[in-house]
Amino acid sequence: MRKNFRRTSGNRNILIQDFIQRICHFHTTRRIIGSRLIFGFITHILKCYLNILSRISSKWAMLILLALDANGAMRFGAIQKCLDDISQRMLTVTLRSLEEDGLVSRRVFPEVPPRVEYALTARGTELMPLVKNLVNWAIANGPAILKGRERA
Repeated sequence: MRKNFRRTSGNRNILIQDFIQRICHFHTTRRIIGSRLIFGFITHILKCYLNILSRISSKWAMLILLALDANGAMRFGAIQKCLDDISQRMLTVTLRSLEEDGLVSRRVFPEVPPRVEYALTARGTELMPLVKNLVNWAIANGPAILKGRERA
């Protein structure tokens, strides 16, 4: 006798066994359906990673990370002066997203007026060699890429 363990949480009913069967479906004789499921699962995972990469590799995020790496902890105004063209709103949004991702820490000092400093976290520091390699690659290959664009 097969039991379906049903977990109800408000508006959801989840059949745990059915979920497990769908994940393992590629082992059955219906390989096409199973491979579609696995492909969908892999596509979902790749979309998650691409989301992370797009947030890290945005124009302002890269520049903020490089500024914090070069200068250490910085105040909001100092970051804004370092990056001339960035608006206050874009700097705020980008710092919040970097803070959500655990790359930048925000420290508020209990002073009047309040002082806030931003610094790289351990995860952000771990990312910086990769960012620097990417920047060095862009510097080394920039002229050839620009020549190729002029020809096109």
